[in-house]
Amino acid sequence: MAKLGISVATIAALWSLMTVPMILGQARFIADGSPYCIAHHSRNSPVETLHELRGFSFYTEKAGYKSTSEWFFHGLMIVDHLEGQKIYNWSPRRWRFDLVARPNLLFEPVSNVCVPN
Repeated sequence: MAKLGISVATIAALWSLMTVPMILGQARFIADGSPYCIAHHSRNSPVETLHELRGFSFYTEKAGYKSTSEWFFHGLMIVDHLEGQKIYNWSPRRWRFDLVARPNLLFEPVSNVCVPN
């Protein structure tokens, strides 16, 4: 029983740690040299340290995208592409950033979470 518990804890810890290089790698790939920033979904909340990108840190406990007129994303990435600013949501289930379609229509703004640099 102890070995099973240790194995489960080890796998969970490795998953949490492996999200850091996965997030950073995808961010660099999507940005393709353009300025970008990564943040939590709340006003002026850029990710400032690597440990904030761990799987057990870079997510929301809120269920669904809408609850009482507030929108909740796990984590956001804003990229200043040449064709305009694009916003992406981190999906811990799929381990990837997904483009947020029509971010200007959301009740809770997402463009004010961080400033790409």
